[in-house]
Amino acid sequence: MNIRPRFNLLSLTLIITLLSSSFFVTPQSQANSYTNAAVNIRVFFDALSSYGVWVNHPVYGEVWYPNDVASDWRPYTDGYWANTDEYGWLWVADEPWGWATFHYGRWAWDDWYGWIWVPGNVWAPAWVFWRSGEGYAAWSPMPPNVVWQPGVGLNTSYFDYDRDLPWYSWIIVRDYDLPRRHIREHIFPSQENREIINRTHNTHNLSWNHNTIVNEGIPFREIETITKQPIEHIAPTVHDRIIDYKNRHTEGRPDIIRLPMAASSSQEIRQNEELARRLDGKRPDGTRTEQPVMGSIQPNNQDTRLPGRLVGIHRQPPTTFSDPNGNNSYQSPVPESPIGRNQHTFQSAQQPFVNIRESIPVPIVEQQQMQIQRQQSERAQQEAQQQQRQVQESARLQEAQQQMAIQQQQAERAQQEAQQQQRQVQESARQQEAQQQMQIQRQQVERAQQEAQQRQLQESTRQQQEAQQQMQIQQQQAERAQQEAQQQQRQLQESARQQEAQQQMQIQQQQVERAQQEAQQRQLQESTRQQETQQQMQIQQQQAERAQQEAQQQQRKLQESARQQEAQQQMQIQQQQAERAQQEAQQRQLQESARQQEAQQQMQIQQQQAERAQQEAQQQQQQRQLQESARQQEAQQQMQIQQQQAERAQQEAQQQQRQLQESARQQEAQQQIQIQQQQAERARKEAEQRGANVGDRH
Repeated sequence: MNIRPRFNLLSLTLIITLLSSSFFVTPQSQANSYTNAAVNIRVFFDALSSYGVWVNHPVYGEVWYPNDVASDWRPYTDGYWANTDEYGWLWVADEPWGWATFHYGRWAWDDWYGWIWVPGNVWAPAWVFWRSGEGYAAWSPMPPNVVWQPGVGLNTSYFDYDRDLPWYSWIIVRDYDLPRRHIREHIFPSQENREIINRTHNTHNLSWNHNTIVNEGIPFREIETITKQPIEHIAPTVHDRIIDYKNRHTEGRPDIIRLPMAASSSQEIRQNEELARRLDGKRPDGTRTEQPVMGSIQPNNQDTRLPGRLVGIHRQPPTTFSDPNGNNSYQSPVPESPIGRNQHTFQSAQQPFVNIRESIPVPIVEQQQMQIQRQQSERAQQEAQQQQRQVQESARLQEAQQQMAIQQQQAERAQQEAQQQQRQVQESARQQEAQQQMQIQRQQVERAQQEAQQRQLQESTRQQQEAQQQMQIQQQQAERAQQEAQQQQRQLQESARQQEAQQQMQIQQQQVERAQQEAQQRQLQESTRQQETQQQMQIQQQQAERAQQEAQQQQRKLQESARQQEAQQQMQIQQQQAERAQQEAQQRQLQESARQQEAQQQMQIQQQQAERAQQEAQQQQQQRQLQESARQQEAQQQMQIQQQQAERAQQEAQQQQRQLQESARQQEAQQQIQIQQQQAERARKEAEQRGANVGDRH
């Protein structure tokens, strides 16, 4: 933003001379001179003169306002917001002069001229403030007392949000309408601004990124989330010279004119800051003046404002400006001379400045009536547009409600499907657990088989001792498991099954005890026989070592083959028992599930008034029953496994005893054979001796 400073009489004479000499330069040659070097701010005067009027404002200096616009026209309303990667939200204006007035300088409100544009030399995607919230998006032109400092950003120390941004300055749309190309069709009437703005909050504004001003505004990700559609990213075509903006402008790839402007001097920066300070009503020491600045935007109770030059209200232009000391004196920050070369609007630069406001007569009554009719028609159009928007809003609400209902139905279906999937997963998990238990049982069977084979390889005496110890340990484990099973079974409702299981356990224990007693008796008998046979064997072993070794080898082969056959038979028997146990467990599970289903149905019939609480209770009961049944099954399986182990140990002990008896019998037979052989040898030797004696006698 560049606001002309105060000048003394000498500088005024020099500037008037330069302006008078510039009349002899053609517009074409002047435009070419702009493209060859850094461009001065004067480039805007010739470019905008055909579209509006330049005046010398007593507060802002050289300003411009457009022709051929509606009485309630506001900046940043005719065009659309383009989402770009480099600049953020870029304003693409429909007006042919929008390339300059919406990207350079500031806009301010004047009671007579309406919206006036104060030139500047810094380019931005748009000089606006943003607000959003509760489904609305709003933007407002930045006033001149917001200063841009290169490398620092926006200086808002002389800016008051409520004072400098009145209600009628805001342009408001629905947030989902922000990316639309013809934004004017979706703007709310300014009469509704006061209510809507109070429901919004400040959002991101301008930022500085690699020597480029970025207009962040409302993040486009939020708009995409609201609309559920991607926003098109537009890459504009950048020009460094003035082109025919009206003919070159297209929506698909907009043209922006970013001139190589001359940087502001330190003096101009100080003058701009001084003007902003005075607009804020502050003295150099920071204290405020008593009188507000004339010509700046002031808050009021009106929702819309119309320029006095269009509605026939003549107001005396501001001629005073409070200095820091409180004195009412005014000295224009720019020379009071017409700007540009519009002969229909301005006088020659060499003539004294004439105030345009004083030269405009008061319109006649017919013009006032025409203007009143226009205002009424515009209000009727606004009301019709408002009604259309309300109808559209109601239709959108209905569509949103329908979508919500559809989404709820989909959510319910998804929940039902999820519940079914959970049930299937639970069922599969149960099956997997049963399979894992089966695998564990098989592994235990295999381990038991391996242990049995290893034990058979050991000596007979150690096997007997280990078998006895294992029997005792298994009995203790069986007793403990029985006690635990009895405690668990007492908690269950089915007492009959528990009693049957206990009776079976008792019968099995008695059988085990009887088998143990018989085994002990056989062991005693066998030990006595072994002692007797050992005494005989000690006498006969010395004479028949070779025969014993051969017989032992044959016996080992026979024993190994017999053991292998027995192990295979045991494996088959164990597998059959395991399959039977699985079938019984499955049948019990089916019966238990059928009983649970019947109980659940009865509970559902009786408890219709408290379905949710009953469902939770039923689920808890089902889980507990399943856990309890699983515990019972595990306990029963453990009991069965222990009983099977005990039976196997007993069978092994019996087999070992039989083998020992068989080996003892074989040893006895071998010993008898050896004794007979020895007797035969003795008889042969005696016969030989007798024959030798007879020969000697002869």
